[in-house]
Amino acid sequence: MTESKRVLGLLCSFFIACYSYSQVNIQLKSGNPYKFVPDHAWSLIISNSSGEVNVRLTARLARANGGPVFHSESEPIRLKKGINSLSSHNVSTASLIFSESGAREWLDINNTLPPGNYKLCIQIRCETPDCNGLGTIIGNDELECFDVKIELPTPLLLNYPMHEDSIYQTRPPLNWIQPTPGGQHLTYRLRLYEKSEGRGCPEIVQTERPLMDLSREGISGVPYPPDLDELKAFQSYCWHVEGYYAEEKVCQSEVWLFTVKKDSIKKAEDFNYIKLKSALPKQEISVLNILRVIYKEEASKSSALKMKITDTRGRKVYDTEHALVFGDNYLNIDLRGKGLKPNQSYVAVFTGDTGMEYRISFQFDFTY
Repeated sequence: MTESKRVLGLLCSFFIACYSYSQVNIQLKSGNPYKFVPDHAWSLIISNSSGEVNVRLTARLARANGGPVFHSESEPIRLKKGINSLSSHNVSTASLIFSESGAREWLDINNTLPPGNYKLCIQIRCETPDCNGLGTIIGNDELECFDVKIELPTPLLLNYPMHEDSIYQTRPPLNWIQPTPGGQHLTYRLRLYEKSEGRGCPEIVQTERPLMDLSREGISGVPYPPDLDELKAFQSYCWHVEGYYAEEKVCQSEVWLFTVKKDSIKKAEDFNYIKLKSALPKQEISVLNILRVIYKEEASKSSALKMKITDTRGRKVYDTEHALVFGDNYLNIDLRGKGLKPNQSYVAVFTGDTGMEYRISFQFDFTY
């Protein structure tokens, strides 16, 4: 009889614990998809159908592939009976420990955790063993988990060669615009494919082996590798770039197409390319949409050409840089959407690795 009572008591305890656990429901509030900081783990709605109870919250954030990012614990809070809307305004963090140092550095610089897919798990623990006389609300090993996705607010954009453009370089630089924030901390993978007749670029990048497959950290362009064969005249090529953080793809560009035409300086001059040299004409030129320049790189190593555009008072409007290859570099600099106003005068200042400056005065106009 005594044994029967003991078994009955254990069964009762089991059902009471299960019943108590079922009376607490946790939901993660929807937030800004471009920003997530550790305190956002406390943005919860907790439904408590038991009585008032003092608890602590524990949050564990891990990458979707399993790598831990941080572990945090709250100060004690009091859950009332009914709906509890929580946030960093009424929940304070008692401890925060990062397992991924790179995520902490990204947070310190950009005020958000790195982009990617995560799993956030929340645990509730009572402050007292009997949960203020209510029994066990939630077991010590029970976690409520949610998917969290952090996105980059700006896209990864290709820059040069432009989409459906015809170029005259058989060893062109390939440039793109990094997403923000934190684009300088990403690893970029560039792939270039030869386009075959009758097949589109999206299909080719999915099925064909690339002619070029390069990965570099924190860059916005690469010179054409000297160990690869030059591109063929009258041939079209597809290219795209992907951005990675902690080996997870967090952004990708569109797939662009360009065609290499027969190299011809005369042809380039037909498109009003300006040759950068020490003595440039002082008269103002007109630029419609795209500033086209030729810069001759005579160093054997790869280098870059910096460009800054100022108004007539010397105030900076836009700046960028372009990867260079040995020999003549034909640069097509699209100035649309860069803050320049139509029918206004500007100065483009180019600076090479030697420090020499080249200036072009121009009046800007654009068409859609």
